[in-house]
Amino acid sequence: DLRFGSWNIRTLNQPGAMITVSNELAKHKMDVIALQETRWPGSGKESTRDYDIFYSGTSNNRYYGGVGFAIKRKYSDGVMRFEAVDERLCYLRLKGRFKNISVISMYAPTEESDDETKELFYSKLDTLFQSMPSYDYKLVFGDANAKVGQEERW
Repeated sequence: DLRFGSWNIRTLNQPGAMITVSNELAKHKMDVIALQETRWPGSGKESTRDYDIFYSGTSNNRYYGGVGFAIKRKYSDGVMRFEAVDERLCYLRLKGRFKNISVISMYAPTEESDDETKELFYSKLDTLFQSMPSYDYKLVFGDANAKVGQEERW
């Protein structure tokens, strides 16, 4: 049984942050974790002792946004595909025992973002979701930047 989760980590762009995140995930026995606000530019894969981190960031070498996945290394061989869409969306496909598992990590624009930015994000999310194989288990994790109620302050 795989343990999935999601974590807005605020940044991996600090010395030691990747090791700290890896240690926390290991402490909680997490296997596949969608990450938001990695703040790493570009896309790729980094590794710690316990986890492989697949990431998708900005294409302009700026340190904001960013999404990804941390996969326990013993399950990394099961990664069939990783697609870095942009700094708000990425996709991972894992080999499953009976069915494969398609997972999206997303970091939605805030309510204050302009309508065009929000529409583009949700259009990309829909396109990505629809492109996942219909026979896979489909999971979407992330930070929806949602607010509950009318209050400005909590």
